[in-house]
Amino acid sequence: MIEQFILKILNLSKKILCVAIFLIVILHNRVNIYANEPEATDLTKTTAISLSSGDDSSFLKDQSYATKKTLNGGTTITITNDSGIKGIYIIWEQPPKEWQLDINGVSLTYGKYGFIHEYIAMDDTVKKAVIHIPAGGAIIADISTFSVGTVPSWVQVWKPPYEEADMVVLPTHADDEFLFFGGTMPYYAGELALKVQVVYLTNHWAEYYRPHELLNGLWEVGITAYPVIGPFTDIYSTSLEHAMTLYPINDVIGFQVQMIRRFKPKVIIAQDFNGEYGHGVHRLNTYTLSKALEISNDANSYPESATKYGIWDVPKTYVHLYEKNQLTMNWDVPLDSFGGTTAFDMAVRGFAKHKSQQTYYKVGREGVFNCMLFGLYRSTVGEDIKKNDFFENINVFRTYNYLRKSSIIPLNVQIESSFKSNAGVTHKLTSNSVK
Repeated sequence: MIEQFILKILNLSKKILCVAIFLIVILHNRVNIYANEPEATDLTKTTAISLSSGDDSSFLKDQSYATKKTLNGGTTITITNDSGIKGIYIIWEQPPKEWQLDINGVSLTYGKYGFIHEYIAMDDTVKKAVIHIPAGGAIIADISTFSVGTVPSWVQVWKPPYEEADMVVLPTHADDEFLFFGGTMPYYAGELALKVQVVYLTNHWAEYYRPHELLNGLWEVGITAYPVIGPFTDIYSTSLEHAMTLYPINDVIGFQVQMIRRFKPKVIIAQDFNGEYGHGVHRLNTYTLSKALEISNDANSYPESATKYGIWDVPKTYVHLYEKNQLTMNWDVPLDSFGGTTAFDMAVRGFAKHKSQQTYYKVGREGVFNCMLFGLYRSTVGEDIKKNDFFENINVFRTYNYLRKSSIIPLNVQIESSFKSNAGVTHKLTSNSVK
């Protein structure tokens, strides 16, 4: 009986493996098809764009975030090109409400996810498209149009935030994700194609250029899932105590709990408890996270998000510069997905997109700016032994960025790790270290 049972399991495993290989071959063929598609032509210069208000619309074609205009609800933008438009790329200043696009007599709804860099791909080429500004108005900076083909790499075709993520990184501000997490995103998202979700605690809507820099930096290093930009306005603070007077603490903890439950990450990457160079809101971000980690699996705590998303206990949480259970990540390994550029250098390139911050900071290897040094703050899967991978002791299916490559990778590379038997054991390594 036991032998028959084992044979059945083995046969089932073979069938699953065959299906997996079949799907990989299909994906491989699709990748080759798309790889051979010619690059789309930028039609913007030959495209006519007009506003129903009669105002000058030339600012919409100058590819500048600084030239923008607030349009009243009900205003229409008419876009025409006799060559045929296959894609429209819109730069909003702030997330618009849901808006309508009329093409070929059909009205389509966009803006559901609040993208401020929003690419619209048409099913067929059109000679005319009409944008309807939603009630309440919207601020728009730029419109580009494209022909049939693969859009240029600078066009950001964002996907919605993940339903569930392998990793969540929690920078406090736009640019902290590079300064303090270094090669984390280019390596785990860009190279290994894991589901890395970025969640910012604060927002920079008061500085029109910074949200654009934020998106440009993420796109540069292989992030394709749109980030969550927190509801808390950026305010400078020099201490945790001061920061706690600036923001409603229960709301901040509730936000952290909601993000944990929403994305159910296997790993979280957080900033230094001491705020790196002492920034009070950096400290607040990690302090409130430490509280959220202890209650995110309790349905009685913040029950609204528990009802909506369920509960979750994060298997591993790493904190930048944390003194205990330390590991130093090697961001100097060349990454195939970026033409041999290292994860560290990709972090430098990502940070370079934050043009407004170049005078003040740089991605570094020393002191509080050492973007390679982390400590395992909390674990439910045991301590690290090898200390070279945030996912040690965690199972994750690693495609090794298959969709960016032109040939199938051997299965022993694609399936890199397996579940560990101690996954059900909780090790709160440092939960009593937060004062």
